[in-house]
Amino acid sequence: VMDYYNNLPPHVRQYGLACGWQYQFRPGSEKPAKVPIDIRTGNPANPSDQTTFIPLSELTNFDYKKYGYDGIGLGIFGNICAIDIDHCVDANGKYSDMAIDIINTMQSYAEISPSDHGIRILFLATNFDFDKNKYYINNQKIGLEVYVAGATNKYVSLTGNAICKVDLVESGELLQIVLDKYMLRPQHGDPTVQLPVPSIIPDDTALLEKACSAANGDKFSALYSGDTSEYGGDDSAADMAMCNMLAFWTGRNAEQMDRLFRQSGLMRDKWDRPTGGSTYGQITIEKAIAGATQVYTPKIATVAKDPVAYNAATAAESASSIEGIASSAAANTQI
Repeated sequence: VMDYYNNLPPHVRQYGLACGWQYQFRPGSEKPAKVPIDIRTGNPANPSDQTTFIPLSELTNFDYKKYGYDGIGLGIFGNICAIDIDHCVDANGKYSDMAIDIINTMQSYAEISPSDHGIRILFLATNFDFDKNKYYINNQKIGLEVYVAGATNKYVSLTGNAICKVDLVESGELLQIVLDKYMLRPQHGDPTVQLPVPSIIPDDTALLEKACSAANGDKFSALYSGDTSEYGGDDSAADMAMCNMLAFWTGRNAEQMDRLFRQSGLMRDKWDRPTGGSTYGQITIEKAIAGATQVYTPKIATVAKDPVAYNAATAAESASSIEGIASSAAANTQI
């Protein structure tokens, strides 16, 4: 069991922050979640709170199975980052072409995941500026997820089953190559010109007023106040619908989406419930962002090349925004 520690890269052993994790089934889920546990207290660990993690250097001889854990997890804090590639190792141990490409690109520590069918890569990316509007955090279509401190609130499980046993290196430029190749969000629309408008980013109050006065404002207002009757009392479906709309209005700003949801009538304890190495709320937000094909853009008005069409396009802003929300909602399903 303790071989996992000796196989980990020196930087992780010296600077990494760890938690235990356990497989737990959630109601309605067919697949168990890896729930992070604070080793000091035995309570759920919060992947965004370093105080619920313990220095990995203190676990040199820690037999996690003896204490009821299914494994050890690594917090994504500071400059330690990770890439998770799902379902990329077949029954014969052969790696997918994408996995081979990413491993060769990153040139950092890599290991087999607990399932034996995935690969995890650990690396350093100090002060990396992750643009969530441009890149996916989790590209579910290809089974690729990126973990960057400040951009994600998750941990990664560790096995020490190394396939590329090297220390962590600064790989921000290499990460950018992977993002550009595999994680770009689709760009929609015909060639346009950008006409300047005042560069004002609406604060929470102004944004809510804008959303409530749009063509679907009544629906937004009812849902934001906590009315889930349209969803037959299915609170999770209502949460997803609310996040779909917030993803549109905030321009896929996860921090603002979380802040606005917490102020809504839908907010409840489940939002912060640990789920699959993250939280229910964070997963819901990321899913809404991944499905948001259009966003509200108050800073720049994007219109047809014909200047005459500018006023008409601007006047129709609220009506056209509904199509974006509808298309995003259709792409999402309940968590």
